[in-house]
Amino acid sequence: MTISRKEKEVPKDLPPARLYLDDIEMVIKVFQEAKQNQTDKPEKQPVLKFEIENQVCTELADLPKITEATKNLTMEVNMPNFSGFLRISPKATHWDTFGLERTEEWSVHSKLEPIFRARERAMVALTRKMPTGAIGVAMGIIVALIVFPYLVSYSIPNMYYPLPSARGLYVVGLILVVLLASYETLTSSHTVVVLRPYSESSAERDKSFRSKVWDVAKIVLAAIVGALIYKFWPKP
Repeated sequence: MTISRKEKEVPKDLPPARLYLDDIEMVIKVFQEAKQNQTDKPEKQPVLKFEIENQVCTELADLPKITEATKNLTMEVNMPNFSGFLRISPKATHWDTFGLERTEEWSVHSKLEPIFRARERAMVALTRKMPTGAIGVAMGIIVALIVFPYLVSYSIPNMYYPLPSARGLYVVGLILVVLLASYETLTSSHTVVVLRPYSESSAERDKSFRSKVWDVAKIVLAAIVGALIYKFWPKP
């Protein structure tokens, strides 16, 4: 009886990232050179195809004419004897090839992975590593801890059990809302492609950062105002 080791599959899923046109150009180059030796020059330019929300183009320069950024992108890089594909959707980022040997696919993987790792969306990646339903279990535990004292007081009237204060309920409710909103935001997309060169996006990134800081500040301010109203509002 002969025992053999099964070959490891080439990973085809990529981490969530925030990519730019420069990165898409690098991905094209990786596919284009998949069958080239390091000293060889590509014999022919690839035939490209991009699809964003049912709109199709064949030139990288045409992508910004479709939209400014996207969470849905399908890309094909076709060479005479092989093809490479990249599919970005809100749920995953996946690549594949046709016409390559396993060793060549491993080479493609080793070049694609660093492109995405360099632009990785760390919080999205961390959230997606959480077990399915983990956020629901955590929220269920918090709700159970709140409801438990009331159940004890109702079931055993003669037993004293401290009930949570209204202020405590307000804080817990606010935490639950923030947790749920954050989870929904982080899991609503995977890889985002900004259809501009990285160098031209610095001003937009600064503007986006200021906008996010202001959004967080508004949430904190609303929480503070709510706490002050609760504390100083005349009691009946």
